[in-house]
Amino acid sequence: MKIAFRIPYKPLTVNKSWRGGARYKTKEYIELKEFINQYILIDDKLRGLNIGIEIQVTYNFYIKNYSRTDVANLEKSLSDSLVSARVYRDDRIIKRMILEKFKTPDQEYIDVIIEPYSSISN
Repeated sequence: MKIAFRIPYKPLTVNKSWRGGARYKTKEYIELKEFINQYILIDDKLRGLNIGIEIQVTYNFYIKNYSRTDVANLEKSLSDSLVSARVYRDDRIIKRMILEKFKTPDQEYIDVIIEPYSSISN
């Protein structure tokens, strides 16, 4: 089963998620987690998913500061927020991840695609 959805929220880098090293969550990180949690709760197809099988995820980040953003730094805060919202049981179930960033002149958002993992190599 393939699940695709859009999160209408500005992507947050891991650098802006923590202060004092990785000791204290920033206000921006707390707001992102709260937004995603509320967003998931109101969506019938996402609420209570709690996926526990190995999956492949695709995160497409639509951002304004395209050239100044490291795409790998956008992933961790999002994955942790999706675990907190109980979309995934744990982000360790992600077997394959595809990350891509796109420049957008206006609204920033994140598209998420979740699919069961299947190995193509033999």
